[in-house]
Amino acid sequence: MLSPSACALDADLATELDFVLVACNHYHLDVVENPRLETPESYAAHYLNMVCGAIELGFVDSITHPFIHDKLGPDAAMAVLKRYNAARLSEVFSRAAEAGVAFELNPYKVGRAVEWFRDLIQEGRRQGVRFTLGSDAHDIGMVGYPKVDGLVPEDICNALGLEQGDLKWPTKQ
Repeated sequence: MLSPSACALDADLATELDFVLVACNHYHLDVVENPRLETPESYAAHYLNMVCGAIELGFVDSITHPFIHDKLGPDAAMAVLKRYNAARLSEVFSRAAEAGVAFELNPYKVGRAVEWFRDLIQEGRRQGVRFTLGSDAHDIGMVGYPKVDGLVPEDICNALGLEQGDLKWPTKQ
């Protein structure tokens, strides 16, 4: 998402794809709108606006590496997690579930905040949200989920309480 109302992918191209992943947190790119105030509260609110914009597109299958704000650095990124409005987050999850939009979990990134993401998954379950798994591999070495910090993704997924039924599986054609 370039802003809450604009996506870099257009609807015509999206119809040609089997599965559409959209990132709502690429704030490090010059073409992506950032919140007016660069505070944890502002990023949390703006991010949920970006997710709502993606849901409204009607062609998104999953939101990539959600709720992760690497641009801000580890401490500020953790501060953003603590600033999400719970009621608004539940509302966004409800809208995502209704639209069939999942949230991609990257085990290596969510491992930094296991408790927060465990709660997120539980709220997702309550609202009917599904999740996908992705490595966000930017180089060949990360494809296939190599062991990181002594952990494999299965360890992190288990720590999150993620279950088979929480996952969105592609529709068979």
